[in-house]
Amino acid sequence: LYLSPPQGAVAIPVQKVTEQPKPNLPPRKGILNIAVAEFTGRNVSDMSAAVVADFVREVLVKDPRYRVVDRGNMEKIMAEQKIQMTGCTSSECAIKIGRLLNVQKIIVGSLAELKDIYYINVSVIDVESGQLVLSDTAKCKSAEQLDQTTHELAQRLAENIR
Repeated sequence: LYLSPPQGAVAIPVQKVTEQPKPNLPPRKGILNIAVAEFTGRNVSDMSAAVVADFVREVLVKDPRYRVVDRGNMEKIMAEQKIQMTGCTSSECAIKIGRLLNVQKIIVGSLAELKDIYYINVSVIDVESGQLVLSDTAKCKSAEQLDQTTHELAQRLAENIR
């Protein structure tokens, strides 16, 4: 195929563009709706445990695979339903909260201190089936390391929640 060049110009051949076959990619899975319940403090303050839950929430919010319920919205819904979110560690409680929040997965956990070592325990519960689908623990030797340790734990969760 040739275009007529302007007077004095040289003709340049134009190549026909053929559409390349698209790779056979698997269909993209939907984004999961997730909630992170307030963590329970064991031998630490509830405020410290809440901060650790916030760290987990922060990592998941940054991951495009998840839509995380905002803590403020969670508290508002729980208040309307007269449900206490703090201390919700049982599967039954987590499932009830998860259904109210209309999420597929809910994360519950705790922060504990035992002999100067901090332990962060998390569990992911499938709201529909009630199954515990993932559980993980991380530990660190000081409160100063909690931020980094929690972020690493949350990254592992993010990679494995299905």
